[in-house]
Amino acid sequence: MTMNIADAIAVSVNVSLKERITGDEIVDIFRSGTLPRNRISHIGIMFAETHPSELANLFGTYNISFLEAQKLYSALPYFYYNSRTEAFLHGSMGKTT
Repeated sequence: MTMNIADAIAVSVNVSLKERITGDEIVDIFRSGTLPRNRISHIGIMFAETHPSELANLFGTYNISFLEAQKLYSALPYFYYNSRTEAFLHGSMGKTT
């Protein structure tokens, strides 16, 4: 059985955290545009540790716009920010792989 990209990212994010998130929850958070308090660390780790090519795959698979991604990224505490994600979301408008 092949794992979808959202679930694969969820597995990666969950390694460091006690409370687990599912791939469906990640997608729902992007679609809602709202970052729940109990999911800040999950989404922060996702942006900090997931390679831009995998984020691009997630966004393409689930029709998540860069505007939606930028909105969630900007709602995170500053310590989750990193230059690779900044370049992906803002610098090259998603053309980094």
